[in-house]
Amino acid sequence: MKADVEITHADGTLVGDAPILLPPGVYRLRFDDWETVNYFNRQPKVVCRFTVCTEGVWFGTKLTRWYNVKSLVGRPRSRGRFKVAWGQDLAREFVTLVGTMPRKDGIALSRLKPLLLEGLIETVTTDRKQRPLHPLLRYSVIRHVRLCSDVTQT
Repeated sequence: MKADVEITHADGTLVGDAPILLPPGVYRLRFDDWETVNYFNRQPKVVCRFTVCTEGVWFGTKLTRWYNVKSLVGRPRSRGRFKVAWGQDLAREFVTLVGTMPRKDGIALSRLKPLLLEGLIETVTTDRKQRPLHPLLRYSVIRHVRLCSDVTQT
């Protein structure tokens, strides 16, 4: 039931950006940057930022991919350092993208900058408790990143 009520004042304000919703599919992406964060002050994560490079209305849209990691090295910050296990998504995708075994002392995410990537974009339709989200609250996430297959990478 929708009420047609005119709001003359607001008791609260919405903070942050509105959720980004792209049609699901495969998009070309460019890796921009990363940062380390402690999600809810508990779970260490690496947040990788990408830009959509597929021509069309979504060209230039910024998306993020959140990766779990074992721990952070130092304080959470832009281009921060981290420890990742071999079986985690970040390590698996990095090895697939770069095509070589990483050095024992670390993964250099900066090696992803010159690559043209493809990302599988999906729409989140439920919240963390599996309750359905209102269509205006749905948003897009990057589920998987791989090399762009139809372009020669240098």
